Amino acid sequence: GSIVPGVLEVYDAEGRLVLRYDPASARVDLGFSSATLTVDAMTGDTALQSAGKLTLSGKDVEILGQRSAVLGVRTALGHMGASVAVGAQRLAVLAKRFDVRAERENIDVKHSTTTAESVTVTAQHLRQQATKLETVAGTMLTKAKEALAYIEGESRVEANRATWKVAQTLWF
Repeated sequence: GSIVPGVLEVYDAEGRLVLRYDPASARVDLGFSSATLTVDAMTGDTALQSAGKLTLSGKDVEILGQRSAVLGVRTALGHMGASVAVGAQRLAVLAKRFDVRAERENIDVKHSTTTAESVTVTAQHLRQQATKLETVAGTMLTKAKEALAYIEGESRVEANRATWKVAQTLWF
């Protein structure tokens, strides 16, 4: 690479840049082959990138942020394909599929809003306890009314037919 006055650069035996420190921007870059650790001393921003699998391991691993923590998976185009964002007052999950498997699950939510195109519930035992339960099911009510109208209509036709047969028999 080109030599820049005042910039410290360290190369490995193969001539690859492994460390670069620029005092003008107070920026430190480590590793430039397949993984990079960048520290911006001015802002305190730290970025760790890997071309392959990035593993954080330890007896205790903590990812903490003063405002939020976001775990995400980017698509080939660089868009966020799935993410879990944890804020101080908020948990947001962006995913095409979200599976929760637990032997026991307890949810205590003060207010809940659920919007779904389709809901499927499979349960061996389902218990609902509510002080107030409001259900809006337009399709279900419409289908029930249609069924009642059809049955009522069929009953009238059958009754008219029976009356006509009785009248015809009496006439004979």
